[in-house]
Amino acid sequence: RWDEPTAQFDHPALLVAVDRGRVVRLMVGGTAEPVRLLEVVRELRGGFVAACPRPGRVLFRCFQYDPRTGRFALGWGFRLLAVPATLTLLGTADLFVAARRGRPTWR
Repeated sequence: RWDEPTAQFDHPALLVAVDRGRVVRLMVGGTAEPVRLLEVVRELRGGFVAACPRPGRVLFRCFQYDPRTGRFALGWGFRLLAVPATLTLLGTADLFVAARRGRPTWR
């Protein structure tokens, strides 16, 4: 990618860890921190390395930013979590009301 301030191409400064022909980790920048290098070694050995998807690649987010209005709005992820929780609360409330009235909870 072309970097205008330096008038040169920006490219990975260090390519690390090729496993069976597959690039495991691509590190960009002039310095390599020891912690990041240890993560690469751990990943190559088959160990667990915590990773999070990039924000643009997450399918369901709880909140989404609208650049036109400059505000956050509820996203599909929040709705998917809220619907089962709401149904559970309503069902539990119905059980308590039915028990207080003395009618059977099943029909």
